[in-house]
Amino acid sequence: MSAYLHYYSTVTEYSCCGVSGYPNSLLCFDLNLTSPNLRIPNYSQYQHFLYETIIELRNKEMNDVQIANWLNENGHLTPRGNTFINNHVHSIAKNRKKRLEIICTKPKISISNIKFKLGK
Repeated sequence: MSAYLHYYSTVTEYSCCGVSGYPNSLLCFDLNLTSPNLRIPNYSQYQHFLYETIIELRNKEMNDVQIANWLNENGHLTPRGNTFINNHVHSIAKNRKKRLEIICTKPKISISNIKFKLGK
């Protein structure tokens, strides 16, 4: 299967009228889908704003200490309500980068235990 699945389903069993020429037949198989991006919590609009602001300020050649000071001077707090220090700035940028890598990871799909059962 070469297609990348964008949608996920909870279908665990499916039945139809059989394989062409073999009524009441079944094609049984195990499908294993492994993906790290099924349980990623959403970013709030504020977290996204902070990330975009940090990247914008880094592009203006500011370091993490300067960015933390700028955020504090402009009345912004961390998502947990604290004032910024350079470690917070670094962590926000680093964690967002990790998150994007996980989101972009394609799931691994394997099909095994394939059986064809003829009906009577």
